[in-house]
Amino acid sequence: MQKKLSLTLSFVLLTGLTNSINANLSDIQKIICGVSVVAIGSGGVYAQRMNNEYSKSNRNPDLNMRLTKGMLLGTTIIGIDFLLGDLHNTPNSLARVGALLLAMTATTETVADAIRQIPLLDGFLTDPVDEHGHEKKDFGAIARFALVFVPLRSLAMYCFPPTIN
Repeated sequence: MQKKLSLTLSFVLLTGLTNSINANLSDIQKIICGVSVVAIGSGGVYAQRMNNEYSKSNRNPDLNMRLTKGMLLGTTIIGIDFLLGDLHNTPNSLARVGALLLAMTATTETVADAIRQIPLLDGFLTDPVDEHGHEKKDFGAIARFALVFVPLRSLAMYCFPPTIN
């Protein structure tokens, strides 16, 4: 009951936001805004179902989950840009999301295991491992993320500069 109420309330809030922001749009633009609201809402529901499936089957997040959530995030950014009526910076936003998703791969245990083989780097770029062989994420994962994200974001900003209206 609480989930249905929360979903309904979220839908009503997004619809109200859409109506107040885009009251003077053409019919086609209103349809696109409606589709954007549905895409954002259904993407969130799909991601929650995926989380539940992975939790029930005790699966660790994999490439499929990361790509799916990355595409949902990109769709959400485009949808929000449609709702706000500002598509000038969408390529820039998507480039930053791409940099973020690529940098997130640096926090995986696979990358940490590869770095552990390099004696001078493993101390500050990796984290402790528990008795089951899983890395306990801490500053090492954050350091790996930052070392990848900062240059990728700079490259994305250079290739897709924000436009000024």
